[in-house]
Amino acid sequence: MKTLLIGAAIVDLVVHLPHLPKRGEDVETTDQQISIGGCAYNVAKAMQSFAESADMFFPIGDGFYSQLIRRKLAADQFTSLVTVDQSENGYCLCLVEPDGERSFVTVQGIESEIRTAWLANLGQYDRIYLSSYQCLGDNGRRLVTWLKKQTGQLYFAPGPYTKKIAPEVLQQILMLQPILHLNEAECLALAEQSDLHCAMSVLFQQTNRPVIVTLGAKGACYYDGQPHYVVGTPAKVVDTIGAGDAHLGALLALEAKGISLLDALPTANELAAKVVGVTGATLEEEI
Repeated sequence: MKTLLIGAAIVDLVVHLPHLPKRGEDVETTDQQISIGGCAYNVAKAMQSFAESADMFFPIGDGFYSQLIRRKLAADQFTSLVTVDQSENGYCLCLVEPDGERSFVTVQGIESEIRTAWLANLGQYDRIYLSSYQCLGDNGRRLVTWLKKQTGQLYFAPGPYTKKIAPEVLQQILMLQPILHLNEAECLALAEQSDLHCAMSVLFQQTNRPVIVTLGAKGACYYDGQPHYVVGTPAKVVDTIGAGDAHLGALLALEAKGISLLDALPTANELAAKVVGVTGATLEEEI
């Protein structure tokens, strides 16, 4: 299967705090780590752990953060389809509380600027992963225009930015019948429901494609008109950064090997459990 990942590779600064600071408060960190992250990059790393690869639509500049990213991609034997001179990539400040919950402060860079000329050079793909972070503003409109010409299956990860996408763009994405991969809170928000089963049903009716919802320690649910719950793998949570990305990356990799998404869920749950057990979004050390 020929797969394209549309998203970002950015620098993650992960900071562990006893609690999130109140306004005007100074809170000292208990630990910190600098690594390379970004939803699409995390998906690529998860796929790589199953010896599967994809084309990477990760705009990479040549600034300070960009150089860190370039070195890491080279070490991973990854190649981005888009490199841009005189541009800088963004970074994400990841604030992690003792229970592993994370809050993000994101500084956007060249990875958030999608240009029509970059898309024009892309061919057809069997599968396309799309992160919501790349769908804001005019980027979303450019991507939808290009996606409408594609014949492959779209996998859409709404993430926490879903409500920031222009409503007409989000509606057009859903009309492309994507397979949705999202956590419980994102599922409820996207469907504008308070009950998970109702939310999954609403989204399934909109897309006519399976809806996959991660449920943390409880595992995940695959909804195809009926809910199929798959129990999770026990884990000691260090932080939850990148767990959803790893989960979807595992599903994409195993599907490429001929395993159905439903049958791949137990393995995806296992990988996500390993990721929450370490600091950062992947199973590697910091840069």
